[in-house]
Amino acid sequence: MCIRFGVYSPKEGVSVEEAFQSHMQVHSPLIMEVAREVAIPGLNKYIVGRVTKVAKGSPIFNNYVHMTWDNEAAMNRYLKALEERMPFPGDTFMGKVNWDCTCFVEEKVIFENSATLDKKAVATRLAVYTPSEGISSEDIYKFHIDVHAPHIMDIVAKVATPGLKKYVIGRVTDVAVGSQLFTNYVKMWWDDEGALNRYLEALTTAKLPDGTFQSGPQGELGKQTTWHLTAFVDEDVTFEKK
Repeated sequence: MCIRFGVYSPKEGVSVEEAFQSHMQVHSPLIMEVAREVAIPGLNKYIVGRVTKVAKGSPIFNNYVHMTWDNEAAMNRYLKALEERMPFPGDTFMGKVNWDCTCFVEEKVIFENSATLDKKAVATRLAVYTPSEGISSEDIYKFHIDVHAPHIMDIVAKVATPGLKKYVIGRVTDVAVGSQLFTNYVKMWWDDEGALNRYLEALTTAKLPDGTFQSGPQGELGKQTTWHLTAFVDEDVTFEKK
């Protein structure tokens, strides 16, 4: 599987909303012209979003783009065509790119509520990790799936069901284009603000299982967070494979 994740901020004198609208109305249609010519089938999903309010964490960006691919050849054709054609004539994109990376990933879907997948997400959580010396990305990936995720889902079951749309744990296996700022990540999508707030409160006060974050190898693995953000968002699903 391949993903692209790019974050950007508005240019000087431009609001977050104006940058969001310019991306949806001008830039995205140009991107989709390229994708339809060379990379469909292959593209799974293309989302353009903006942060409207921070619930927890560090707001290091305002706007973002998320694309997923299930076909490496299609992604490569898209990247090649994009390199040849950009900048697009008439593109009035109002953002400045802070970071952009297209990479190959391994992902595990921990939870997915099929009943609400079509419902628009109101909030998202992104946490990224970089291993310290002696710890591999595979170690962190397995720890989050085997040890951390069951505890998180226990909290969700108690205070935030329904409300969670999807929960994914992943790791970067290779970089196609861009700079790699992390090796591992966790993504969560929520469709209910009340459920998210109850989850965050429970997460703050809950005692984790003995040994999970206190001492030993599992404890060290639980301390590898590089950065995290839980935020309310406005998202536009520009394309989704049916």
